[in-house]
Amino acid sequence: LYQGWVREEDGRYFNKPNAAIFYTKEGQIIDAYEPYTFEGYTFGRDQAIVAVEFSLDRGKTWARFDVDGGEIGRWTYWHYTFAPEQEGAYVLYVRGVAASGAVSEEPAKMLVNAK
Repeated sequence: LYQGWVREEDGRYFNKPNAAIFYTKEGQIIDAYEPYTFEGYTFGRDQAIVAVEFSLDRGKTWARFDVDGGEIGRWTYWHYTFAPEQEGAYVLYVRGVAASGAVSEEPAKMLVNAK
């Protein structure tokens, strides 16, 4: 069971750090072969965010991008641009990386359709 962001059984934060995708709607149609930019934020609560990681293969591999200036208690803005190489469905996974090395337990996920 969870109360807010703290796990009852051990008192630690759930999904710390966390990540969110903004400004894109689930199932949104994007142009195939053209660059599309996703945007969002990640938050480490009592730890600074040092990197954001992205996956387009459902978490099998991750591309890491280091963050300069991540601050404790502040949301960190990120953006990620990719160009779909063919028409079809794509799912972007995003996770934050905190100064301790912890990564998001539940990455943010967003499905888009390239046409």
